[in-house]
Amino acid sequence: KDAICKLTQTGRGRHSLAQAELEVIKQRVSEIEQRYRVVGLLKVEYFQSSYEQKIRAYGKRPAQVRHQRLTAIQVEIEPLALLQTERKLGWRVYATNVPVEELSLEQAVLAYREEYLVERCFGRLKGSSLALRPVYLSKDEHVTGLVRLLSLGVRILALLEHQVRSRLEEQKEELSGLYAGNPKRRTSRPTSELLLRAFCRVSLVVLSPLDRQLTPLTLVQERILSLLGWGTELYTRLNL
Repeated sequence: KDAICKLTQTGRGRHSLAQAELEVIKQRVSEIEQRYRVVGLLKVEYFQSSYEQKIRAYGKRPAQVRHQRLTAIQVEIEPLALLQTERKLGWRVYATNVPVEELSLEQAVLAYREEYLVERCFGRLKGSSLALRPVYLSKDEHVTGLVRLLSLGVRILALLEHQVRSRLEEQKEELSGLYAGNPKRRTSRPTSELLLRAFCRVSLVVLSPLDRQLTPLTLVQERILSLLGWGTELYTRLNL
């Protein structure tokens, strides 16, 4: 609103369009509305007045009278249009070809929120999980090999996460003990990073070929192995 009003305001050191053609002023107003994304939210009115400017004779130039035109702008906010725009802020449009008898609006929103996002997998390559960047390799074949190796890691993490979440959903249960500092916090959608972090303190000490010491499994670790369908034998076998 203020940016439009300043177009025709006069003053020292200010470039004013008060004497410009009306079409030029309207074009500038349109550009401002598009820049601030307020098209249709403002009511702009233009008022034109004319006056005569007397110019004195100077040298061989005779005295003359020039007809000048001034344009003023009045801007008001359209309350109804502003209210309708505010109601749309923060809303999203969902489209589906599934009949409403099979998928209600609430189910569609929940399905969208829980949808599988392939971008999450590639995000692991950029983050600390797999850390593809920065790449300190000079040969193209080495870079290709590294990307292929880490892509296998992406698939393993995605499969691990999907398996645990699916089993928890089938059993209608939640998993606790994954969050440091808050062991009672429960979740039915743990990430692969959280699941693997639960095993970070596991160690195997080999004193001799016949003497090994393996960290005992906690209840959380046993539960994770059970959700993966592996059982504790896969772990305790290392102690043989």
